[in-house]
Amino acid sequence: MKKNKLTMKQIGDLLGVSQSTVSRVINNHPNIKKDVRERILKFIDENEFLPDYSAQILRGEKSKILGLLTVDFKNQYYLEIVNYVEKIAREKGYSIIVMNSERSSILEKKHIIELQKRGVDGIVACPVSEDNMSFIKKLGIPFVVVNEILKDYDSFSTSLFKGGEIAANFLINKGHSNIGYIGEYPSLKFDGFKSRYISNIDECNFFANLDSNFINDLESFIKNKGIQCSAYFVSSDFMALHFLKTLKKLKIDYSNIEFIGFDNTLLAEALGISSIEQPMKKMIELSLDTLTKKINGTCKDENKVLNIELDPTLLIRN
Repeated sequence: MKKNKLTMKQIGDLLGVSQSTVSRVINNHPNIKKDVRERILKFIDENEFLPDYSAQILRGEKSKILGLLTVDFKNQYYLEIVNYVEKIAREKGYSIIVMNSERSSILEKKHIIELQKRGVDGIVACPVSEDNMSFIKKLGIPFVVVNEILKDYDSFSTSLFKGGEIAANFLINKGHSNIGYIGEYPSLKFDGFKSRYISNIDECNFFANLDSNFINDLESFIKNKGIQCSAYFVSSDFMALHFLKTLKKLKIDYSNIEFIGFDNTLLAEALGISSIEQPMKKMIELSLDTLTKKINGTCKDENKVLNIELDPTLLIRN
């Protein structure tokens, strides 16, 4: 008998326990006696047992796999989301499949169909298209939205508006009167920023572009308009990196300019700039707690939609 051809029933027979006990140990069920769990895990390890998850799914059992739809592997922020989702899902007994939509709604929909084929128990989505979230709902797959609030679906995010307010307040209190904005638009970050920054933001200190040409367009913008501000609020640490790289490339002295990024990723730390920090761990914990309750049918009110916005903070650096 080949080691990896053992079934859970055969393992149960060999160890004198039921097939369901073996299954609960494999799926990390908490209500198993310690000695029984250790004996089964030791046997599985020694015999290199590989559970047939495809067969389990066909029998209507849970796959213990979650799908994660993200939008950008180039941005450190989304890589940190992947890290937290994987870690917290693993602690809950789930594995994850990560799909990158590259900000394409068409690719996002293809990924959703693929995740359904893989038999995932649920999906964590950083969405590109709200229509695709409606598509997931029609498929009957439990899901949650992170990093954005969509009022019709369980959503968990940071208050981006408050983040923009915090950035503006800090720079105004530092005495800056001419503040620029570099980043995504329209956005709640910009709306919050402008609500506190009384002066009009005109074309001389405003640049917004998120498409694939944004780096080249940013360089052209700086060449044409120059640097006319004493401080800049940049809508992500990723953009801040390219903004500073472009200034350096153009040999523009920015030593007396103050910058605030957004997300407080490792990039902000490496650049030495202040940044708006999102409580990512808490956001992912809340979202996965909700998702696993939906999967297991333990939500107190399944018809209630959760829209939770967490407060950001400013991490100040020199």
